[in-house]
Amino acid sequence: MIRRHPDIRLRKSPADIDKLPALQSRLLSAAWGLLAQHGRLVYATCTLTRSENRDLLGAFLRATPDAAVVPVETWEGWPGFGIADDFGVQILPGEAGADGFYYAALNKQ
Repeated sequence: MIRRHPDIRLRKSPADIDKLPALQSRLLSAAWGLLAQHGRLVYATCTLTRSENRDLLGAFLRATPDAAVVPVETWEGWPGFGIADDFGVQILPGEAGADGFYYAALNKQ
């Protein structure tokens, strides 16, 4: 995102960035509460920070027994780029012509 909006560096402070994992966690929990049983939630961010991506999903899964990761290799239409981790995929800036991006899919048991 910084590639297309370099002014964001001037508008955001480290303190602003430090608040984002808590906000993302609240958003994820709220969306999960609205999801029907056997529904699928796609979690996506436009950041590279582990605290908003892998770490947040790990904490969410530990606290949410009815949440299960959908393994990346089973995603229909997954193009195979990005770096897969235990929960989703991190796309690095410039890969596939995209900005930095993270996405994961969770099923509600």
